[in-house]
Amino acid sequence: LMGSSMFDTQWMDTVKKAHPHGDFLFVAEGVFFYFKKPQVADVMAQLARRFSGAHILFDVTSSWMCRNQHKMSAVKMTKAPFRLELDRISEIETWAPNLSVRDVRHYGDFKEWKQAGFLRYWMLRLVPFLKNAGRIVSCDIK
Repeated sequence: LMGSSMFDTQWMDTVKKAHPHGDFLFVAEGVFFYFKKPQVADVMAQLARRFSGAHILFDVTSSWMCRNQHKMSAVKMTKAPFRLELDRISEIETWAPNLSVRDVRHYGDFKEWKQAGFLRYWMLRLVPFLKNAGRIVSCDIK
């Protein structure tokens, strides 16, 4: 853990220098939502330049989710709007030539969502705009 902005690439250089032969897993859970696509794309490109062989896990929101976030009580209370509108996951691979999407999971793919209620769970699994509202993406840096 380092106290630094993810946009300040100096931390990346510090980590790489400290562990030149390290294996890296970067997790940005609940982080990228709050930034615009060009900012996220730049962070991903900077990671891809420095960390060949690394793996990145993060979640993304769709344009529908960004437009409708005001309807969600949990989001309303934070007063921190979602800004990342990513409808085509394949777009991630355009952010850096050595970045590839390994896997995408929808929230409804996880049986734990059944605890949110039968109807909500099945809507998350079957209704396309809800199914794609939030996804967990796994990427490899080649």
